[in-house]
Amino acid sequence: MDCPSCGVFNPEERETCWRCNTELPSKAPPKRRSSQQSARLWLYVAVALFAIVTFARTCGVGPDWLQPDLELPPEGMLPRRAPIVYQLDISAVPEPL
Repeated sequence: MDCPSCGVFNPEERETCWRCNTELPSKAPPKRRSSQQSARLWLYVAVALFAIVTFARTCGVGPDWLQPDLELPPEGMLPRRAPIVYQLDISAVPEPL
């Protein structure tokens, strides 16, 4: 650490400058993360990982053992939906005045 008064280098363990005897600034202790911040960070990581894996599985990406077993009928054998038919009951319509 350099002395703020004379600029001479002093070892880190010194509290005063060896040349001008000026008190050296104390080193600030390193900031520690609180356990709540750490827990929140891990929660965000877990949620992001879950979302990525879920999205990948939805898109069909991943190993075969992760993919659901879907057995589709052979081509041309897919069931067809019946057409929707709307019937209008004309007798329920009031006559014009």
